[in-house]
This record gives sequence, structure tokens and C-alpha cells, in this order.
Amino acid sequence: MKKKPLIKFISHLNFDIKKNYKLYRKVMEIVYAHPFQKQTGKKQLITIKDREIPIYLFTPKTRKQEKVILFYHGGGFVSGSISSYNGFCQALADALDQLVIVTDYRLAPEFPFPNGLQDCYEVTEYLYTYLKKQGKKEEDITLMGDSAGGNFTAVISLMARDQKAFSVYQQVLLYPLLETRHDNALLFPSFFTNGNDYLLTNKQVDDYLHLYLSKEEDWDQDYTAPLRADLSNQPRTLIVTAQYDPLRDDGKNYTKKMKKYGNEVDYFEVPEELHGFLLRNSSRKNIQLVLEKINLFINRK
Repeated sequence: MKKKPLIKFISHLNFDIKKNYKLYRKVMEIVYAHPFQKQTGKKQLITIKDREIPIYLFTPKTRKQEKVILFYHGGGFVSGSISSYNGFCQALADALDQLVIVTDYRLAPEFPFPNGLQDCYEVTEYLYTYLKKQGKKEEDITLMGDSAGGNFTAVISLMARDQKAFSVYQQVLLYPLLETRHDNALLFPSFFTNGNDYLLTNKQVDDYLHLYLSKEEDWDQDYTAPLRADLSNQPRTLIVTAQYDPLRDDGKNYTKKMKKYGNEVDYFEVPEELHGFLLRNSSRKNIQLVLEKINLFINRK
């Protein structure tokens, strides 16, 4: 990819997310328009431990609801919301002909780790129980998330295994963040080669993590950095990365480790793309390509 002057200029603005995270949230709501028609999902509230957690249901145009995707949105654990993901989640539901359910989890730094993760895990556990009562099988349910939501997806699969609460059949990780410390340039070369000129910078990643992880010990555990975890008995997995994403090697390294533990895993790197491209108007063709890859993976026997 030729470095586009505007992308490079924006990348070097050096916006301080840690000091201005509230403003950053509002800016992201405006920036992340989606090429598909926006439709608001149907809001419902789930009460868990005397706390109401909003979820949003996106029904495909065909109105079929035979299979279900449980989706966790990105935003660096700090931003991202149902309004910025409306278009993509509806497009996902329509392209895969499945019901998409999104958890509107609490954000850092007001609610640091493990609050947002716990929201997503508890909603997932609740929905697995509910959906099974409705006749759904484990193979009818897919966990999916992008960026920070990809982190949640991987961690929820680990938690489900560890706590033996439910069994995850398959998951899709979209340009996920899977490690908290990227200082080893041999293991994470993309963090350095793609970390300054391609919108998401390595400084921004560190800012997000400092807002999300309020305690030093939180940086070095399996449920924040799943790349460090025992990856035995994990679900069949599709990992999608972008060529010019600083987090590209999180996905690459996770793929290698998943295979080492004997898991079924597919890896797909989208050429000439940046982190977060699934929410960008300029990436219409590659969005369709990824939706096709997800569809093939989910429906492969």
C-alpha cells in the first residue's frame, strides 16, 4: 500500500486518548459510518445479578433465525457502541442469514477490566442457556468480535472451557488484540512497521490498554492476554487480520499457537487494508470478501 498523505497525517496527529477519551468516543461515532444501510437493532434488557445489560438483536432480511452470532464490538475497550456498529451488524445478519446479538458492555476507564468482559461473558452464558431451551445446538451458535471485541471473544472461549459453563463450537476473531505487551519486535514486527502511519498507532494501542487495565497485575494474565494462555480444547476458529494493522501479528501468532495445541484454525490476511476496515466506506469490496469468508467458514461441515 502506498502511504496516503491523509492517512499518514491523521496518524501523526498524536491525539491523547488517555486525557480525551470522552471526546474520542464522540468522534468515533461520527467517523465510523458504514457503507451498508444503517438499521437499529431491536433493544432488549437482560437482568443478571440485579444489573440490567442491554443487548441488540439484528434480524436478517429473510427473517430466518435458525443460527445465531453473538457479537462483541471493538473500540479499544474504551469506545465503540451499537450506533457505530449498526450498519456492520445488519450487513452481517443479512449476508450470513443469521440472527446477530450484540452486547452493549460497560466501557473503560469508568469500568476497567474485568467489568466489560464480565458483562459479555454473563450475557453469553445466559444466551447459551436460553438458546438451547429454544432448540439451538452448540454448532448453531458462533462467537464473533473485532479488535477489543476479538479479545473478548477469545477470552470468553477460554472462560467457558475453564468454568465448564457452556461449550463454544466456533469463533471468529476479526483483527483481534490478543497480547498486552508488544515490545518484542521479533514476535510482533507489525506493531513497529505498521505502528505509526496507518491510522491505529502503537501509542494508541498502549493508551487503550492503560485505560482498560487499571492494575499492573492485570497486564500479564490469560484473560487480558489470551495469547499467553493454555489454548487446549478451543473452538474451531477463523482469524482475520489486515496487512497494515499493527495488531496483525497478534492474529498470526495466535493462529500458530492454536495449531500447536491441536485446534482447527483458519487464517486470512486481507491485503492492502488497515485496522478497523470493516467499518469504513472505502473498504466495501473487502468487507464483502470478509463476509464471504466468514459465511464459508461458519457453514463448512
